[in-house]
Amino acid sequence: MTTTTSTERNGLGKEGPTVEFVDGMEDLDQAIRSMSAMLNRYNRADIYIGVDIDGIPTGVDVSEKDADIIRRRVGELMNRLPQTMSVDIVGEDVRYIHISATGYETPYAYGSWFYTRKCNPTQPNGPKGGVVEEWTETLTCGMKRHRGDGMQIMIHGDSMDSPLVVMNSYGGDGRDVYDTVRSMTASDFQLLNVSGLDWNHDMAPWDSPAVFKGESPFTGGADEHLKHLLDAVSAHAGSDREAIIAGYSMAGLFSIYSIYRTDRFSRAVSASGSLWFPGMVEFMESNRPVRIPEKVYLSLGDRESRTRNPVMATVGDRTAKAESIIRDLGSEVLFESNPGNHFQDAVKRISKGIAWALQRSGPSEVVLVQAYP
Repeated sequence: MTTTTSTERNGLGKEGPTVEFVDGMEDLDQAIRSMSAMLNRYNRADIYIGVDIDGIPTGVDVSEKDADIIRRRVGELMNRLPQTMSVDIVGEDVRYIHISATGYETPYAYGSWFYTRKCNPTQPNGPKGGVVEEWTETLTCGMKRHRGDGMQIMIHGDSMDSPLVVMNSYGGDGRDVYDTVRSMTASDFQLLNVSGLDWNHDMAPWDSPAVFKGESPFTGGADEHLKHLLDAVSAHAGSDREAIIAGYSMAGLFSIYSIYRTDRFSRAVSASGSLWFPGMVEFMESNRPVRIPEKVYLSLGDRESRTRNPVMATVGDRTAKAESIIRDLGSEVLFESNPGNHFQDAVKRISKGIAWALQRSGPSEVVLVQAYP
């Protein structure tokens, strides 16, 4: 698969970062994810299947049946369909497919107000002049809560070339974390905040009894949630942009679990993570991450293991064991102890972890690892 940005293409499509050339139908799913990312940012996309960057057909046989497959697969993969989309068979003897789509405005939140953003890329000096991004903003509603059914996503920050921090959240739109991290580091980043979760299902790696009487049991939905999460990341950031997974409490457990299930995340943050979860440390001992993470941040409050609950009381020892396992893989690890119990300074704790994960370690940098007391 070849993605083009500002190269002349013999009249195919438009110059700019909104065109992708695909060798054949075997790359369709990735092409659709790329199209979704283009629509999220630029509100338009052109996908060519069976033709290369020079306008030369690759010789792949395409038909109206393939066009029907594309329409159906777009409906299956994309949470929000394009506002307009055409799928055309081009050529006579040797044919290729052209998908042309226009997109939707990108929603975001600030101070409980909800806006949409549109980016209109132009190249005033021709294909070699670079892309100029012109953004427009519209206030869409002033609701203090903006809820729908299922997973809700809010994106904070404008730097599309910086790392994308993906944070599962128990509630809220993540703006407080974004602002706090910005106060701690000069590193550019975007925050993709995910809320509207079924906490004891979406964050749990597998089924497990409730740890407190009267609470709901854990019903192992992490793998399913990870699939939807990766689709959202791909739609916003494509497949090449660096992504960091972060979370607090059960979402911290999910952060560590996810690196054993996908290679999409280069770094992980588990702030006051629920690594007491039965079987998690044993799972880490008997498995390897799909991709060895560059950096992993772990933290706990110094009173978190002081509980009468026999399962949760193991969190100190189990987090220390998890730290040892990850360190032995060759990852850079920081295990930090914070004052207080599990519910104290949650925003500050997760923000410290994200700020540390965003830092680039130099060859002579020494990282202080604080053992849990």
